[in-house]
Amino acid sequence: KELDQWVDGGMSVGVFINVYNNNWGMPWPWYMNIFKYARQYDIPLIGLNVPSEITEKVARRGFESLTEVELKQLPPQLSFESDDQYRAHLRKAFEAHNDSTKSFDNFFKAQMIWNKTMAYHISTFLKANPGKTVVVLAGTDHSEGMGIPAQVKKRAASVIVVILPEIAGRFERGTITREDADYLLLE
Repeated sequence: KELDQWVDGGMSVGVFINVYNNNWGMPWPWYMNIFKYARQYDIPLIGLNVPSEITEKVARRGFESLTEVELKQLPPQLSFESDDQYRAHLRKAFEAHNDSTKSFDNFFKAQMIWNKTMAYHISTFLKANPGKTVVVLAGTDHSEGMGIPAQVKKRAASVIVVILPEIAGRFERGTITREDADYLLLE
C-alpha cells in the first residue's frame, strides 16, 4: 500500500524515504530517480521481498525456526531445489560474507526463500495482468542461475530478459554466456 500511495502522490518524499529505508538495503540516492520516474508517469510498483526478519532468522537459526505466522508469509509449496552451479555460486557469496554465526545451509535456504518469494510475487502479478511488462531491479546474485528468472519461468509462461552490469572479474565482455544473461550493460 505504501508503494501505491507513493505513485498516487499521497505520500511525501520524506515519508517515502523512511519507507524505502525500512525495506531496501541500498542507499536512497541510487534508486531515487527510478522511484520518482514511476511516480511522475504513474507506473505501478510491486513490493517483491519477503520481510527481512524472516530471511535473517532463517540465515541465523534455520528454516525450522519459523513460526506458523512467518510460514504463511512465504509462497505455497516452497522448496529448496537448486542446480549445483547456483549452489556453488551462493557458497562463494557466503564465504565472502565471512559471517561465522551462520551455516551455509541456512544461508542457502534464506537466499532461496528470497528468490522464490520475489518470483512468486512477479508471477502472481503477471497471471493477474496478462500482457503487462514487469521490470525487476535486483542484485546480480538474485538475477542469475536458479535466482529470480529461473523461478519465474517455473511459475509463469513469460518472457524473461536478464540484463547484468559489467563487473570486473565477474561479468565481462567475452566471458558472459547466454546462460548468464541476455544482455551485458557496459560501463
